[in-house]
This record gives sequence, C-alpha cells and structure tokens, in this order.
Amino acid sequence: MPTIKDVAKRAGVSIATVSRVLNNKGNPTEKVKKRVLEAAKAVGYTTNIMARSLKSGSTSTICIFTPSYYLVNMPELIQSTCKMAQRSNYYTELILDADPNSITSLLKMGKYDGAIIVDPKNTSFLREIAKININFVIIGNDIDREDINTVDIDYFQGGYISTEKLISLGHKNILLLLDHPHNTITKEFRRGYLLSLDENGIQYSEDLIITPADKDLLNLEEFGYESIMNTIKTLSFTAVLSSSKRIAVGALNALNKIGLKIPNDVSFISLGNSNMLRCTFPEVSIIVAPFEQMGELGTEVLLNNITRQDSIIKKIKLQVQFIDRGSTARISKKRE
Repeated sequence: MPTIKDVAKRAGVSIATVSRVLNNKGNPTEKVKKRVLEAAKAVGYTTNIMARSLKSGSTSTICIFTPSYYLVNMPELIQSTCKMAQRSNYYTELILDADPNSITSLLKMGKYDGAIIVDPKNTSFLREIAKININFVIIGNDIDREDINTVDIDYFQGGYISTEKLISLGHKNILLLLDHPHNTITKEFRRGYLLSLDENGIQYSEDLIITPADKDLLNLEEFGYESIMNTIKTLSFTAVLSSSKRIAVGALNALNKIGLKIPNDVSFISLGNSNMLRCTFPEVSIIVAPFEQMGELGTEVLLNNITRQDSIIKKIKLQVQFIDRGSTARISKKRE
C-alpha cells in the first residue's frame, strides 16, 4: 500500500510538505499543492480518515443536511457545495430530509468537523446545535439569529422586481404560480409580489395565487400545466409569474396548447434559469438566483470557521438579477 513517503518521493518534496498539503495546513504554494496531489493520485495514495481523526481530532468531513427538494430542483447548489469542500480536501456526506432531532443527534456524535444546513423549516432546534462545539452554516434561510452564520438569496427582491416589471407594462391581473408552500423561496417571492401590487394600488386576488398540493410536488411541470388550463376557464389574466422553472415549463406548454402567444397575448417571467426556458420563441425572461454561488460561499464560510477559527459571524444575502429575453410586452388595449 502506498505511503506518504512514496508521495513525497514522487513529488520531490519533503514528507512534512506532503502532510501539510494533504491535511490542508500551512501555506504551500498552489504549484506545490498541485504537484503533491498529482503525485498522490499517481501512486494511488488515499488518506486514512480514521487514522487522521485519531491523530488530529479531525475527520475532514462535513455534513450537508438538505430537503430533497433542493437536490431535485437546485442541484447546482449541492454540487457547488461538494466541489468547494473537495477542493479543500474535505469529504462531504449528504443527508436528505432529516428532522431536527436527527440533525442534533448526528452532530453530537462527533462524526463531522462541520455542517451545512439547507433551509431549515423549524429553526428552534438551532439553539441546541449552537451549544454543541461544532461549526455550522445555514444556507437558503436568513434566520433571525445574530450568533449563526447564514448565506441566503434575496428571493423577496425577485418577486418584487418581476412584478414591478409587469405592472410597468400595464398588467394588473398577474397570475402567480408558486412552488413548495413551506420553502423560503416561495414565501419570500410571494411577499415581494404582494408588496409590489400594494405599492401600485392594485388589489390582489387569492384566486390568482396558486400553490401546489403535496401530491403536485412530485410533478411540478404537470402542476404548471393544469394551473393554466384550470385558471383560464374562470379568470382573466394577462401575465404569468412563476417561482419555479419546472412549473414554468408546464405553464408554457399549456399556453401554447390554448393558442396564446408570448408576449402578444400573455407576458411571462420565471425565477431560475433552464435550457428548457430558452427553447421557446421568444425565450422566457428570467430572474436569476445565484444558487451555485450560495453553495460556494456557504462552504467557504464553514471551512474558514473550521481551519482558521474565524469566529466573526457572517450574514450574507446575494442579489438576484432580471434578464429580459423578450417574453414581456405592454398590455394590448383590448385586454386592459
């Protein structure tokens, strides 16, 4: 079995240098890091995690607790988190849909150097976790705790600026198609939509705000399709705003089947980028939420806490961006 001495010989550096690189200690140059990692790969050397844990008290492992919703709908968030950890020689363990008691119990076991908790619905258990001697970061939820690191996206702004855009074009009856009713994304996006309507003196209608039932969460494309087909029978709307790219795909298919053209008949904006939303003509205008950057920054904050004992609490909120692709237009006189 290859040893650290084999890696040092192959890389042409000292055993101490190899140890520093593999344990993410000291400040070796990027050139040296690359040479050592390439040598380790070439000789087939792998770090014995248990041995390292016994010697240093570190497992070099972080745990990601996330609702399965984020893995399915925002895979770039989880992928960027894992890649960022890997670049710093940390392993990741992914645990889906864990309840607060399970999260607390697992973190008390000492298996992990730190944890990332994605959009926890119940935040009261964080008081218990804060008492444990472990670093953790919350991403996707800007909880009201000054002693906990958080990295979030301004979904409220996404709902607000997209609604403002549609109102500026004369739209008042704006159909809002929302995602999972308990997610922070949905709650904040809806809040931005409602504030924009209120500031412009437009009375909102609950009938124009549609959220999926639990059974619909398994097929959001179908939910988007059926929402349009059912709403068009009883209500008049001139614009559609979706908080999910998957819901948007279904809604676009329904509008196309009905024969309503975008943007001449209906203006359309969706949160989230997707190649599917570029297959229409015109392409769908979108609100881009930086999920990948949120994952990277959350992991960076956590690793700085672990490796540098950075005790300064970080409260980071990333901004969304509106990209106009031509799927919105001023409301026609006949539809005002």
